[in-house]
Amino acid sequence: FADKNYGISPLVIGTVIVTVIASAIGLPLGLGCAIYLSEFASDRARRTITPILEILAGLPTVVLGYFALLF
Repeated sequence: FADKNYGISPLVIGTVIVTVIASAIGLPLGLGCAIYLSEFASDRARRTITPILEILAGLPTVVLGYFALLF
């Protein structure tokens, strides 16, 4: 609590840090899922996984964040 930072720089730095962490997690995971579904998955697996991913993509991130906060 001793070092107080006010202004726009903590907001910008915090936003950049969160963006980098989210990209480091989301990009490899999303790219891996896309490559698996397009190249390696069987038709049955593709028919099962694709609708689930589309439902997850349709949920707002606020809802997912609230769900993660609760659990």
